[in-house]
Amino acid sequence: MKRKKHFVEERILLNDLSSYGGEAYQKLQVNVDLANVDHKYKVIGVTSSLKSEGKSTTIVNLANVYAKKGKKVIICDFDLRRPSIHFYFRKPNENGLVDFFMGDISKEELIKHSSEGIDFINRGKSTPFPAEVLESPKLKNIIESLKEKYDYIFIDCPPILVAADTTLISKYLDGMIVVVKTNYATKDMVAETFRTLKDSKVSVIGCVMTDVPTKHGQYYGYYEGYYE
Repeated sequence: MKRKKHFVEERILLNDLSSYGGEAYQKLQVNVDLANVDHKYKVIGVTSSLKSEGKSTTIVNLANVYAKKGKKVIICDFDLRRPSIHFYFRKPNENGLVDFFMGDISKEELIKHSSEGIDFINRGKSTPFPAEVLESPKLKNIIESLKEKYDYIFIDCPPILVAADTTLISKYLDGMIVVVKTNYATKDMVAETFRTLKDSKVSVIGCVMTDVPTKHGQYYGYYEGYYE
């Protein structure tokens, strides 16, 4: 029952940027901009060690802050095994990336628009062979065309320790944000996540911790050695 509660709460898009959560995501956006002073991060991935750490919530709300500040942004759901981006925008998971890969829809049908001013690409139908989609020249062409149209392209990546798909996605990324849920993934798991990203030559922009008790600052030091 507890797991179901977390599953529902993951799909929250905060439109009130003056709220406590909204301010937290604005701080995240400022930190990303500070790390991106030379504008080398245009295609930004978000991942985690395990599922249910809040990576999709993070990517949607970060994109929302940028959109509200006048940036043209798009979110691509490349978590082909457990897609969730369409839930945030209350859209059916149809006519998505897999459908485009199979030649069933055009590129114009692939890109969806939301009332929040955020464009997104959902997964669409399921596939037993996600690697074939992620390594397809079609996907590379999509990313290149999106670079010409959008200020930021946010990629929702699968959890690093759950599937190897993120290593395939890494070649499209300029940088990665790692989401770590407090008291969830172990230190060894987080360390393995960073080793995998380093081996894939992915530039880590920074980390976001979720479910951090506001009165317990000691949690911030728990993974400190790995954030560097």
